[in-house]
Amino acid sequence: MPSILRRIQKCGAVLMLDFDGTLAPIVEDYRRARMPKKTRTSLAFLVKKLPIAVLSGRGLSDIRRKVRLMNVTLVGCHGAEISVPRHGRYVTVAKKRASAFRAVRTALFHVAAEYPKLLIEDKRFAIAAHYRHLCPAKAREFRADARTALASHVKSGTARILDSHSTFDVSIPAHTKGTAANEVYRLLARRNRHAIPIYIGDSTTDEDAFRELKNGVTIRIGPSPSSHAHYYFSSRDEVDTFLSALGEPAINTLSPKW
Repeated sequence: MPSILRRIQKCGAVLMLDFDGTLAPIVEDYRRARMPKKTRTSLAFLVKKLPIAVLSGRGLSDIRRKVRLMNVTLVGCHGAEISVPRHGRYVTVAKKRASAFRAVRTALFHVAAEYPKLLIEDKRFAIAAHYRHLCPAKAREFRADARTALASHVKSGTARILDSHSTFDVSIPAHTKGTAANEVYRLLARRNRHAIPIYIGDSTTDEDAFRELKNGVTIRIGPSPSSHAHYYFSSRDEVDTFLSALGEPAINTLSPKW
């Protein structure tokens, strides 16, 4: 992609990445997810050259423990929590929405209690129910029960459901990776309004960012005909190849979307 390379060389860039499935491989137990050494080394080098942000559905404190890199902006709970180097942490959730979401948590916990093999990730402003350890029949049953229990909350606009990679993710609709990506770009491109936003992700939750960053470089891991990403990588390993190439700099690892 010589044209993209020329744009970045001329304009600079803001690099935004998802964590699970993008910087770290998907694992059976979400608590054991780790960035490979190669990935961490590339990010540590690149953060000296351009602004970097990690946008995750995980809670902010959790993603901070996972990333463990200085000068990287962190976004938790799909944008409900943001931590910017030298600017501190702030919560973007209105008190009214936070209060309404408590009822959503209660409803989902009531359903989850019937499925002991679920792994529940309570993130205050979002909840993820990991059903990877349920047998297929039980997984289908849980997903149906959870949708029924949350139907009124979804209808009223107090809850949003995203079901991907064996994770039933419930969040506050006003906060998505799309709104977060826009906010992060606004903050990190403050000194260079011509910087190109680059976003890499692998799941349904990242599609919001792909839609918002129409003029950027958006990359999905794994081809999906319905994706709004401009390009795709065939596997997570290509993220490492891309980060290494970006550090040279050279961007010749992008494949145009089918």
